[in-house]
Amino acid sequence: MIGVISRALSSMTSTWPSVLLLVLGPFYVLAPIADIASYHSSGLPADHHAAFQKLGGTWWTAAMSSAPGVAKYVTQLEYGYALLELTFAVLFLPIVAIPFRRRQPWAWWA
Repeated sequence: MIGVISRALSSMTSTWPSVLLLVLGPFYVLAPIADIASYHSSGLPADHHAAFQKLGGTWWTAAMSSAPGVAKYVTQLEYGYALLELTFAVLFLPIVAIPFRRRQPWAWWA
């Protein structure tokens, strides 16, 4: 009886981290996709407007009209960063779904 309980507890403690990571993993995919969609509509996500205003000293809409080259460059940088996040997510989910759950040691370092 004690052996059955200890096996159940050990299997439960070994699977909950992978289940948690698999549940949180889709957020890594959805966030960059939402950012890319907003780059196509306004050039910058809505939550980045205040940071741009604070760092750039002007509003995003004013920068788009007065310095379109700079605005295009900032949009390209943000787009590249969203693609980097999306690449991370695409690599993260299969590693968590397969080798991490199989307890392969290299998956902890990938």
